[in-house]
Amino acid sequence: VWLPVLAAAAAVVLGIAYFFSINPDGSVTTPGGGTNDGGTKSATPPSVAKPKLPATLAGPKEKLEDQLKKLDRVSPADNQLQLTQGPSLALPGGMSEAAAALSSEQDPRARMAKLLEWAHLPKKNALDLASSEEANPEAILGAARSLSGEEQRRVLLTAVGKLQEDPSARLQLAKNYMETPADAPAAEVAENQTQAVAQLSSIKDIDPENALPYYFEAKTLLDQGDVASALTALQNAGSKEQASAYSLESALAESAALEASGMDPEAARLVAALTAGVDENNFLCQLAGDLLSYGQGFLSDNDFPAAEAIFKAVEQLGRQVETGASFSQEQLAGLDIQRYALDGLGQLYATVESAEGVATVTDATEALRIDVDELSQFFITLDEMFLKPMTTEFWNIVSGIVLGSGDLALVGNEEIESALAPATTP
Repeated sequence: VWLPVLAAAAAVVLGIAYFFSINPDGSVTTPGGGTNDGGTKSATPPSVAKPKLPATLAGPKEKLEDQLKKLDRVSPADNQLQLTQGPSLALPGGMSEAAAALSSEQDPRARMAKLLEWAHLPKKNALDLASSEEANPEAILGAARSLSGEEQRRVLLTAVGKLQEDPSARLQLAKNYMETPADAPAAEVAENQTQAVAQLSSIKDIDPENALPYYFEAKTLLDQGDVASALTALQNAGSKEQASAYSLESALAESAALEASGMDPEAARLVAALTAGVDENNFLCQLAGDLLSYGQGFLSDNDFPAAEAIFKAVEQLGRQVETGASFSQEQLAGLDIQRYALDGLGQLYATVESAEGVATVTDATEALRIDVDELSQFFITLDEMFLKPMTTEFWNIVSGIVLGSGDLALVGNEEIESALAPATTP
């Protein structure tokens, strides 16, 4: 039966914490438990032995870790949610088997991984959709998310050609160019980096208030060994208020692709809503992890000014992501990024014995703990919300709100509260 599975999947998506997580060495833990280094040709500096943190910082860090553990446990999936009624979702061939597989999984993260796999199109479907003359540009962009390598690049070039003013399409293309295999010839790597920077420059023109392309450009410049230009890019990024990976635009494109490939429209919207922000969480954490690994390298080489500049910039990236977030997955990424940037700063200030620096990190860590607590309360509220009976109308309201404003808009929404209110007796 699909509906109970969908309810559990919704809870996992909306409630799971730190599904993708930056490791202290800058790598990113992925759903399978391994790490993802992005597949790019970048020099990863060696790990640095951590000095013992001063007691003034150790206390706030312990409080933060305790709060993060609480956040990780707050998951509506633990409540074995069931729907009393709901829509009969028409699924393409093979999807019912995927749903059955989801229902057999006891581990919420394993169910989430399977849901993400299910939400992406089979390769043939994605290629057919991308080559269809009738497909709208958003559906083509959504189809590209299910591809990789040269095939994805060809589809993204088509999408960018049709969506010249869409920064999300250009960001996807820039990411593709940066995913050059590690064994690729140096000339190919250099050319792809040039193409990626060109797309990032276009994003700056289209969306000048978005800090993200500056951070992405800085990572590219560090890969090329141009430290001075990279630090300038990071400084420019700090002047912006927000950093966006365009999660909402990506979710809408994915919904369009799923529907164009034959999925029931209501199901397509709901699936896209339930998985929105997860891919962007992974990307943001990976980008931050790449930058932090360079910071660790400079710290190892005793280049403290460069290390401090990078750690501070990444902490700012986390705050910018958190500020501009429409999805809980984005907020999770922002908090995770700040967490490890502050860890790097704590190591640096302990190494150089800067009491002022340690005090600054201590205050920032305590402020981060408060933000984590607020997000934990958000998940608790969702927990309570999804324990109530939910109808077809309710799920359509959920998908409409999420694809319109993000899942953070679910809590306190008048339409949601009205749908969940007990029926009045005449």
